[in-house]
Amino acid sequence: MSSIAKTFVATGCSSGLGFELVKQLLAQSQPYKFILGARDPKNVTASFAALKYDEKKHDLSIFQLELADLKSVKKFAEQTLEKLGKGKVDYLVLNAGLLKPAEETVEWKSKWSEQYLVNHLCEYIKSSIKF
Repeated sequence: MSSIAKTFVATGCSSGLGFELVKQLLAQSQPYKFILGARDPKNVTASFAALKYDEKKHDLSIFQLELADLKSVKKFAEQTLEKLGKGKVDYLVLNAGLLKPAEETVEWKSKWSEQYLVNHLCEYIKSSIKF
């Protein structure tokens, strides 16, 4: 197993399968540099801290990310690039998504549906990061 940290950038790791994936990787002997986007970074940070992973081996950064807000997506991409420096992304997991019935009426601040924004703005992150 390599002692060089692999860089893992992801959305959708606050709960469910995404959280479990990061949890499993934190238990590995391979060191990882995690850059995660979350709506509520404070709570997500606390959830991962409760796992008592080896903080000397793994670097975990969690930045604010609201995929329905293009400014937030852009800021997350910029923070990710800053954190990467001249490094590269080894793994990109765009796991976040939103599913609501089309019939559901919601007052929304955009002319675009929330599902469209959340489920497709991740592409902005992907196109902003060099592999």
